Amino acid sequence: MLDVIIHRLHHLAQLPGERRFLQAVGQVESAQRGRLSALLAAAAQTERGQRQGISAHWNYEQMRHRLPVSSYTDYADDVAHQRETGAAILCSNSPRYEPSSGSTQARKWVPYPAALLAEFDGAIGPWLADIGRQHPGTLRGHHYWSLSWLPDELRNGSMGKSASTDDLQLLPWWKRALLGQVMAVPNDVCRLPTADESILETICRLVLTRDLSLLSIWSPTFALELLRRMSCDRNTVANELRARGELRTAEVLASWDGTLTAEFLQQLWPRLSLISAWENAGAAPFAGQLKELLPHAAFQAKGLWATEGVVTIPYRGHFPLAINSHFYEFRNLDNDAVLPAWQLKASMEVQPLLTTGSGFFRYALDDRLKVDGFLEQCPCLQFLGRLGGVDLVGEKLDNAVAQLVIDQINETGDYCAIALLGVPSGVRPRYRILAASATGNADELAIRAEAALRTVHHYALARDLGQLDPVEAVVRDDIVDYYFQVTGRLGLEGGRKVDPLATVRE
Repeated sequence: MLDVIIHRLHHLAQLPGERRFLQAVGQVESAQRGRLSALLAAAAQTERGQRQGISAHWNYEQMRHRLPVSSYTDYADDVAHQRETGAAILCSNSPRYEPSSGSTQARKWVPYPAALLAEFDGAIGPWLADIGRQHPGTLRGHHYWSLSWLPDELRNGSMGKSASTDDLQLLPWWKRALLGQVMAVPNDVCRLPTADESILETICRLVLTRDLSLLSIWSPTFALELLRRMSCDRNTVANELRARGELRTAEVLASWDGTLTAEFLQQLWPRLSLISAWENAGAAPFAGQLKELLPHAAFQAKGLWATEGVVTIPYRGHFPLAINSHFYEFRNLDNDAVLPAWQLKASMEVQPLLTTGSGFFRYALDDRLKVDGFLEQCPCLQFLGRLGGVDLVGEKLDNAVAQLVIDQINETGDYCAIALLGVPSGVRPRYRILAASATGNADELAIRAEAALRTVHHYALARDLGQLDPVEAVVRDDIVDYYFQVTGRLGLEGGRKVDPLATVRE
């Protein structure tokens, strides 16, 4: 009964944010110009804003004329200085920084000041309000949210002392206090010494949560890996549960033959009402597998979130722009014209540019979206995939990162690596490095490539969480011909282009 009261109170707490969202979708230009005005006023007080001459009195047209489209490279030095000194260089009040992968470096750090957290809450509110209304079963029992995990090398605090793995920190303190009481797995589980220990403890907690009602993750491969580990390590989990006095659940696992079936999982979590995970682009086949294993629960596709900000949220069966969160512009991929949100038209394919409370202005995300309708005046956007990259499970590799890996392998002269391929098939997806060599072998090349790729933040995280298999290698004299064979790309001899990153055709 207590869990129902907590969920009801938390649901009621989302309604004011939903009302503000619904008001904004009917007046997109006014709402967005208001957001920009507040962001300009805040930026004008920072060191970077003063260097750039940002004025609180600018309008949108003045801002876009004076500030260029940007990428993380433009902010890297200021972020590093702010992390080191605590000075308000990009933004004020930022004791927290979140790691992510970058196209020009293996890891980038994004400041999370109070202003950015409030912007995230502006997107979370209407989303959770809609979930409670559409899936009332989530308003009881316990939830599992898995959002921010760290790879093993950041868990000792040496590099990640300012990073947080407590995802409830995205919410105001009073919302955290409510929702924290109905979490199946406490967030401090993510801070155990290794990802392997965190996964084992997560499984122990989940199998004990018979009233699990919401499973909220990002990549469906993460949930599939949890289920696979629950099967493979069932005896280890059973022994751990016996040590905690949980004898009944321990015997259920000990007597299970490990076969993952919809019937067994429904018996384990009979009240599971909703799964929230990625479903579009490369996540589609894995989302399908998860649906087959948990058919008694509804499935809701995630909106588009990045470490730097949120773009869309699921709402009433659509994916509208999170209109009250940041200021948004979009590059039309047909003609490179940059448009504000209120000028988007149906069927446009666009790249989002975000201006946020972290101090990032006109920040380009490497995502391809399509305008597939409107919620009143607010554009709804479909995620089509990454621009110029491969993203099998959320590892966010792009051509620049792949080229860095290739260059590192080729430094010694033992190999002539030409490309890194994403391989979506198999039990788990993986990457394949292609090279020619007179003296090297595939096993050694795979080890080198794995070491190089593990310097990429989201790749290391995906490996630690078991979402990707290790790199495999192919060493052949005719490696260029092999590249075109497995990628299905066409080209004339002497004029064929090998990209550093691609996917296999199989």
